[in-house]
Amino acid sequence: MQHGDGANREANDPAGRLRRLAGRGALAIAAFACLATSRPRWHLEPALPAGAPTSTPVGGHEGLLITIAASDRPEVACDLPERGRTWLRPLTGEPTEGPQVLRYLCPPGGRLAPIRLDGHGSGGGCDEPEPPASAFVRITGLATVATWTATGEGSFAIEPWRHSEAYGAVSVVIDAPAPVQVAATLDPGTDATAFDAVTTPSGDGKHYDFVLPLRKGGIPPGSKLRIYATAFGACTPDCPAAPGAVTITAASQR
Repeated sequence: MQHGDGANREANDPAGRLRRLAGRGALAIAAFACLATSRPRWHLEPALPAGAPTSTPVGGHEGLLITIAASDRPEVACDLPERGRTWLRPLTGEPTEGPQVLRYLCPPGGRLAPIRLDGHGSGGGCDEPEPPASAFVRITGLATVATWTATGEGSFAIEPWRHSEAYGAVSVVIDAPAPVQVAATLDPGTDATAFDAVTTPSGDGKHYDFVLPLRKGGIPPGSKLRIYATAFGACTPDCPAAPGAVTITAASQR
């Protein structure tokens, strides 16, 4: 009797039947696409040490010193006031491939974001695979530490671009005693978008590209790109002053 009632409902509601069939078809297509195109990824997130701090007060002089042991390069970030999520570089240069111990500094006022170690599994599929037995990531140290700060500022005249692209870029070189947080404004204009992605072949992290919109009014003649860079470092143990200055020089405009 129930089966007959169901058949009657299907007959009396053809639109509903089509919606149900379409939904099943969409699920089947999505599953097939996932199996055919995806490379499964695994990830590990280390546990926080019991009782360890995860943030420091805004406007203070203390940051978070994070020490991590990992089988490969982890992703480490902290959330900063007015800047949002900021990816951190190791205090001792760029990470290498393979097992290593790295130290990071989350600047004053920051909150530690989840730390991740990611990798690809073999084959295809939609389920997250198990990480290999050799993969590991551990927080071996997490503590507040006094910090030093060094700042630099540069102002560069912008020449009119001769091409019709939607965006142009100004590349600058920033020398600093530690990894820097970078911001920029266009005067007159709005905030420029800074991409800390272009580095020298040696990976020293000194080259920065600032991408500027050229359309929708363009850039007025006589505009200047103002760049602000702040370097933070951990005091070890004394902290009379920053160990070096932050200097910003123009490299090229394209």
